Amino acid sequence: MQRFSQQQTITGNTYVGKGDGNWLDYAIEIGRNSTATTTGNTISSNTGVATVDGSTSAGIIVTTYYDVAGTHSGATITDNTITGNTDGIAVGYDEKDVSVVVANHNNISGNTDKAIISTNPTIDATNNWWGSADPNFTSVVSENVTYSPWWITSTGPSSGRSKCANFTFHCNSF
Repeated sequence: MQRFSQQQTITGNTYVGKGDGNWLDYAIEIGRNSTATTTGNTISSNTGVATVDGSTSAGIIVTTYYDVAGTHSGATITDNTITGNTDGIAVGYDEKDVSVVVANHNNISGNTDKAIISTNPTIDATNNWWGSADPNFTSVVSENVTYSPWWITSTGPSSGRSKCANFTFHCNSF
């Protein structure tokens, strides 16, 4: 699903990718000066690899690669289930990319490479489920991803409860 207009809202979809093969596959691609809000989507099986250069697929990609100078692409990604992809969310094309991404309250687990990978932009990826109450973040996210606090259950906070963890301890507030 490619979105190349100024503002999009992408809500309530299920996308099952093509799986393994010699191709690139993205459920949602945000670029070319676009901004998007993605909420309540289920995204899986985007695992193709382009043999020509080794590029990999992702559930969601956000990049300024095709943007007009002086503008940027961005996304707010909330309440989605992004599992079983090569990368869950890929942000950026290279070290010059300035995409703006906020990804909160998502289940971003079970992806084969990274849950979130960034070439340069700093990503707000706090309050997500990473597949474990105590994930190994060096294998789950790349540099430039702020992931703390994170959910320690797959459903996150509910009924006014806050369940979070940070770098050194876990907390439950009731």
